[in-house]
Order: sequence, then structure tokens, then C-alpha cells
Amino acid sequence: MARTHGPVGVFVAVFDTDHKADTALKAIDWLERRALLLDVYDRAKVERHTNGGIEVVRAHDPKRGAKAGMAVGALIGLVFPPSILVEAAVGGAAGAVWGKTRHHTFEHDFLKRMGEHLQPGRSAIVVITAPQHMETLSESVPTPIWESSHAFETDDGDTIKEWIESLSSTTG
Repeated sequence: MARTHGPVGVFVAVFDTDHKADTALKAIDWLERRALLLDVYDRAKVERHTNGGIEVVRAHDPKRGAKAGMAVGALIGLVFPPSILVEAAVGGAAGAVWGKTRHHTFEHDFLKRMGEHLQPGRSAIVVITAPQHMETLSESVPTPIWESSHAFETDDGDTIKEWIESLSSTTG
């Protein structure tokens, strides 16, 4: 995990429809970007289609990092003219790379394996956040058919993955 090295909270929720999982992610996005109540480090949705196929959707968009990088590049360009456009372009490229890599705690294959434990037609979301935001998450998403959360002392990805894999027998 790239954004923090301290305690993290992991929230997993299973929904009976893909629409409810999308609604949950929109609520989380609103809380993070508009209300500024959450600090989300990573999030993803795993959907098991009715035909058994599994789809993993990353909720963070590298374009967000590119926009932030372009803004930083433009500011640098203002301080050190006349290369504002070059600085903004370099900043945008760096931001896109940073936005693409900093949000991916879980590999695609790991999330796909997680989806194998879902019943067809169900979707799950996984959110990594600050531990103090766990209750806010639980209260802000549509009622899932199953949910679990856990606070970890560190952001050790292997420990978090082990915990999620241990949930496989209890998820829907």
C-alpha cells in the first residue's frame, strides 16, 4: 500500500446485485471527494456474473492522478516560467503513473480468485481506509447481504490478503 504505513481498516461487503455494489461505491466516492469524510487508499468491485464469469473493476481512475499531476506541474511552471505547458505535461504523465500504481493494493488475480467464492449474480466491494472510518463506511452503503471489517496495525498486504482469504468460506 503506497499511501500509508500505519494502521489501516479493511471493509468487505457482498451485495445481491451489481447495482447495489455500484451504489455503495458511489456513496464512498461522495464521502471521500465531496464530504471529505473518508480517506480511501484502495477500493475495488468484484462481480460474479450469472453465467459464472468474474469481472474486477478498479474504482480509482489513473486519470484522477493525471489531473492532479497536471495541476502540480502547472504550479511548478508558474514558479519557474516559461515552461508551464511542458511542466504540466510532465506532471500529468507522472501523476497518471502515480495514480495508477498508488491505489492498487490487491493484484487483479487475487481479486478474481476472491470472486470465485461469490454466488453468481452477486458483487462484492473491498475498501482500504483509515481504521476510524470503518463505521462510517458500514453506515453509508446500501445494506449488504454480508459484510465484515477489520483494523490492522500496519498496511502489510500479505496479512490483509490472508484475512480476506479467510473470509471466503463465509461470503455469499
